[in-house]
Amino acid sequence: MSADAEPNGHIILCGLSHLGYRVFELLSHLDEPMTVVTASIPDDWRSEIEAAGISIILGDPNNNQRLEEAGIRRAKAVIIMTEDDLTNVSVALDAKRLNPAIGVVVRLFDQLLAERLEEVFDVRRALSTSSLAAPAFTAAALGEHIIGSFHAGRQPYVIARLVIDEKILGKAETVRELVAGGMIPLLKILKDGTHLTAVAETTLAVGDQLIVLEHPKVEVAEPSKRQRIRETVRRLQENAFVFRRTITSSTFALFIVFLTIIAFSVLIFRIALDLDLVTAVYYVITTVTTVGYGDISLLHAPGAIKLYGCFLMFSGAAFLASMFGILTNYFVEQRFEEMFGMRKVVYSGHIVVVGLGNIGYRIVQSLIAVGQKVVVIVRDDSDELFKPIRDQVPVIVGDARSEGTLHKANYAEGKAIVIVTGDDITNISVGLAAERINRPAKSIVRVFNGELANRVQQSLGILDTVLSTSSVSAPSFVGAALYENLLTAVTLEDKFISLLHRKVTQDSPLVGKWAGAVEHEEKFGILLFKPFDQAEFAPKPPQRPINPGDEFISMHIRKISDRRKLPRP
Repeated sequence: MSADAEPNGHIILCGLSHLGYRVFELLSHLDEPMTVVTASIPDDWRSEIEAAGISIILGDPNNNQRLEEAGIRRAKAVIIMTEDDLTNVSVALDAKRLNPAIGVVVRLFDQLLAERLEEVFDVRRALSTSSLAAPAFTAAALGEHIIGSFHAGRQPYVIARLVIDEKILGKAETVRELVAGGMIPLLKILKDGTHLTAVAETTLAVGDQLIVLEHPKVEVAEPSKRQRIRETVRRLQENAFVFRRTITSSTFALFIVFLTIIAFSVLIFRIALDLDLVTAVYYVITTVTTVGYGDISLLHAPGAIKLYGCFLMFSGAAFLASMFGILTNYFVEQRFEEMFGMRKVVYSGHIVVVGLGNIGYRIVQSLIAVGQKVVVIVRDDSDELFKPIRDQVPVIVGDARSEGTLHKANYAEGKAIVIVTGDDITNISVGLAAERINRPAKSIVRVFNGELANRVQQSLGILDTVLSTSSVSAPSFVGAALYENLLTAVTLEDKFISLLHRKVTQDSPLVGKWAGAVEHEEKFGILLFKPFDQAEFAPKPPQRPINPGDEFISMHIRKISDRRKLPRP
């Protein structure tokens, strides 16, 4: 099938990494016509794409001729997702020049550049896979069932999955009763997988699932007084152990000898100078530290006592010099261990993040923002994000596949581990090691190869949550290509759900219509509504017709065809 035979309104997909393949897969299941432009492609992917009737143009997307072959002037959207930001920006600018009306969706690792690209160059959406995927990893680490997130104005919202159990059913039997606390129901999923629109009077049953829209509710449990005392004691023990480790056996022996000299000196001066015990201790300390106040002296003491006083002064000076050296060595060693990630942490109830990069950095920032204690493990300190992270949380440098490295992070007392290195086998190996150390803790693992993850999880049952950044972020790329003003998009079984933000203009055909009529005519549901004279969105539209300046967030649902016909990479 030639590119010229493509019908008007097709989508051009530039770049075919794992994310690109996921986007292709989803577009094909939505029956969207497309053309793929890629510099290279694995043979198995190529055969599957061609079998689906999709044309492939081999070549650099950063070449106007390739874009022309793909029908750029007739396309309704282009999704650009090579592995290089510069290439993606260049292709985006070329696409807008060749077809000013085209919707451009571009993948960028640099989020600041992404924001500028949208503002200045009329790019529909510039998306970062790490910013799209990080909330899902964070939610999984915190034990929440969140499948999407977005902001409506200044207010954050999440799309969450509630599994109905006996406890919930004892409090609420209908959707109305369950969501009385402020949740907005979206869909109800029956035990057999059937999806229903969740209206207020929908009844609930054990095993059903309810998809709702709500404000994020991350509860950070304050440590009890006993836990705080326990952690303080642990820190003191840790510091005492490290301090003892910096002192050699000979230095420790010298310390004991000097304490013996101090005790003997107190006895001598008490007898020779006829001092009480406290005054004798006071005199010995002022002599050793060479800060004598002149109130007590050896001027009229016997010669032997004077000579002993000289000996005590020299001994004190030598001891103080040694102590300053030991303390300096201790603090320097502590600083170097902290800088190079060699010091064992003493946290408990913390979350361990293995691997940095953009995704790991965003996960750490998200966890810190909700008050979680975080420890990071990195293979080496070459990552450019190493220093910024080290200044915020403890960082261990080492191979997380080694149980010794996990022990340095005190994972035995952690509550979750999020493994997001760039290698599937490494991530699974770390998951196995973590399982041996702390089986009750949650393990959240990033994978690229979904089939491998499914097999490991089914055969070994070691991974609590398996997530792929490409799978989590692909719906947003697709949704942005299909719709303007996309907030977020998710896939749910056989449904593709998009949430859109729309502002009513003066000449909009919606002006004067009631929200209910608009929902019926346009076949979408209005979830949140912000009247032109109010600052924030509310769940219910006002009891009046729609006016210019009103804003609303709507939910659009499309059917996904049989997803099993194409294998996942």
